[in-house]
Amino acid sequence: MRLDLVDGIRGHLLIGMLIAHLSFAPGMAALGYFHHHQLIGMYDAEFFIPISGFIIGYLFAQRMNTTSLFYKFLNARLWTIYKYYLLSAVPFLIIAFFANPSLSIIGPLTNVAVMQDGGAYSDILPIYFYCFLLLYMLFWMVPHIGFVLPLIVSATIYLWSQSQYQTGMFGLSSRFVIFDIAAWQFLFMLFLFLGARSKDAAEVMRRIPIRTYYAAFALLVIVLVAGRIPHPYPTSFPGYEELNPNWPRMQLHPLFLAKILTVCLLFTLVLLRPEGFLKWPNHFAKWYFALPFVRNVGKYSIQMFTLHVFMMALFNMLSNEFTLPMQYVFAIGLLALFIAAPNLWVNFKKRRSAFVEAPA
Repeated sequence: MRLDLVDGIRGHLLIGMLIAHLSFAPGMAALGYFHHHQLIGMYDAEFFIPISGFIIGYLFAQRMNTTSLFYKFLNARLWTIYKYYLLSAVPFLIIAFFANPSLSIIGPLTNVAVMQDGGAYSDILPIYFYCFLLLYMLFWMVPHIGFVLPLIVSATIYLWSQSQYQTGMFGLSSRFVIFDIAAWQFLFMLFLFLGARSKDAAEVMRRIPIRTYYAAFALLVIVLVAGRIPHPYPTSFPGYEELNPNWPRMQLHPLFLAKILTVCLLFTLVLLRPEGFLKWPNHFAKWYFALPFVRNVGKYSIQMFTLHVFMMALFNMLSNEFTLPMQYVFAIGLLALFIAAPNLWVNFKKRRSAFVEAPA
């Protein structure tokens, strides 16, 4: 995957995340028709986590392959994620206090500070935090034996998570996180492993005979289409019948994991070799993800994620005051503002830089 497309991919996912969350509001389902979920049956966290792991693995292998430098990077990322997690909790704390003025402030603030409670729509940040924390604890192995043993440890945690259904990290942070982080960390670690070996893997894939390459692509398309047909998710833990129908996604059931890997591999095949019938989807993907207005959203990914949380809080607070048509107008206005904000900021910085550099 071309790293210069990452900002565009993240921008697309961030826009999609806001569309999806707006569409979950009562009466707003029509917005969901403009989301890639309609095509592939998956939302956005399914790809944010792999991209993050992949980029970190790539950066370690290519640019930060010393222990001290990488630990410095991990420290910075953990602190950044924690800061924006705290910020994302602010609007929902305010709403809670307005709804119940007699509520004690100490308990909620303490829960937020230790990441046991937080804002709605913000699950990605605690998932990232726990993933980076796990990597921080396992990284001492990497300089000696590479990422294989950390990946095995991660896979063991994943398998353990599949024996029960718990949100958060084995219950930690489960008051506001609806994902099973003990399962989702494996997706992060797997793509970190792949990112660290991406150069070699890309060379191998480019040497595959083109007919075999086409056959693999066609097979993956068939698997993806077959996965869109409703089917059961076999499991061994009791009581799953009473869970939310979305539980296989939240728990990252092995079949759901296979669907994510199928889409990621399909996308990789398209980007790696613009040959034959793959030429036009390759050119379209590179054109779309290079669009400045999409890339600028992804360039400030954690800031934009936090802005999306604030916008959802605002929508939830005010939308009940509107008729349904006006709710759609409000939602589309928020979406337009969301896309415009980073682009206006980038243009402002360019103009300011040009003004500073201009001769007197």
